[in-house]
Amino acid sequence: MIDGANTRLILSRMQAGLPPPANSAAKTLVGLDRLLGEWRHDLDKYVAVGGSLLRIVVAPPGSGKTHLGDALKALAAERGFLVCVIDVQANRTSGDDLAVYQTFCRGLTLPAAFLAGDGDGVGLRAVIEDIALRMPAAAAEDALAGLRLPVPVVREVLIAAVSALREHRR
Repeated sequence: MIDGANTRLILSRMQAGLPPPANSAAKTLVGLDRLLGEWRHDLDKYVAVGGSLLRIVVAPPGSGKTHLGDALKALAAERGFLVCVIDVQANRTSGDDLAVYQTFCRGLTLPAAFLAGDGDGVGLRAVIEDIALRMPAAAAEDALAGLRLPVPVVREVLIAAVSALREHRR
């Protein structure tokens, strides 16, 4: 159910040619119930246990790709998954692997921040701070140590960053 304030926000965004806010995106899609159901199933049964998934959506400008993407990210965020919001074209990342990586790190978004449309909780630092705040030191180190990463030294850097942020907050 969408309340009155959200209805006004959705209508004003529609008038401006913008998709609805992320927390209303899935509720305002029409005719895509099957796709949303498949996405929920994939998140719950496949991604939640360590699987990964890539879907590519191709459609003409103005056909609702951003709206659909926001709805899918909102469903993931509602389940507690990190989401990543990036615009590869706007960040001029074509052919530049470092720029893609930097854009990805800046786009990582904590679930609650994504759903709230909040600027806090965005970026790799926010994710590391969240880990440092919410997880006991041993659990965080174990979780990070178990990561499968293409560059193993990154694991050690992440463990050190979480430890440093935990110490800084004391």
